Amino acid sequence: MRIRGALYLVLLAAFDLSCGGVGATPDAKLGDTPSKGPVGKTIRSNSEKFLICARDAVSIQTGTAQELKLHFQVSGDGRVGKARIDSMSTPDPDLQVCVLNQLRKLQFPAPSDHQPKEVRYPLVLKPEN
Repeated sequence: MRIRGALYLVLLAAFDLSCGGVGATPDAKLGDTPSKGPVGKTIRSNSEKFLICARDAVSIQTGTAQELKLHFQVSGDGRVGKARIDSMSTPDPDLQVCVLNQLRKLQFPAPSDHQPKEVRYPLVLKPEN
């Protein structure tokens, strides 16, 4: 019984040491934004919101860059309506939920014709090396 208990403690200690880096909060950065227009400017000026998501994401913590294809609607007054992620390079449900929540909080400039606009936008989040 003592041997089994000691082996259990050794295995627990080994597991605890091997997962030590995953809980760390690494620095993250936003990749180049493809648009210099109002969408790109709004994404860049709110980049910290997306970087907070990236710093907490398991995929970023393990060194994986994420490319997300955002698809959203900007309403006539500039608010974000429907929003989804069409694809991401590596599945990370927590990152997906966080990015969508932050995206829905953004305020874009109102379209000049005050009509809703569909937007598809690539967002790249990567670990800071």
